[in-house]
Amino acid sequence: MLVLASGGSLTVTALAAAPQLAGPAMLATMTAAVAFLGLRVAFDRREEIAADLFAVDLTRDLDAAAELMRFYEDNVARPLPDGGLGRAWARLERRWFATHHEPQARLAAMRRHLVDQAAD
Repeated sequence: MLVLASGGSLTVTALAAAPQLAGPAMLATMTAAVAFLGLRVAFDRREEIAADLFAVDLTRDLDAAAELMRFYEDNVARPLPDGGLGRAWARLERRWFATHHEPQARLAAMRRHLVDQAAD
């Protein structure tokens, strides 16, 4: 939020002081905002992965994890549109901006974690 506020004030200041710099200032603001969003999603996903591995360490129950993920997909997650460009955009949005990985990837990571734990 601070990045956006700083960038917005930079853009407004550039527009008032030197209108020719407003475009580059806005571009810099948007680039910083997208970079910040990408970092935030990466850190959120890292925390979600750690939470998944912690949960599977405690329960050792992949079936329960799969059931919870099905419940999430069926009742909490925004459903994907039926087709066309809307579905493609929704899948892109889920892939790049959601804090949760796809359920299959999460379950595969938990399964690998349990196998690694059993090998130790």
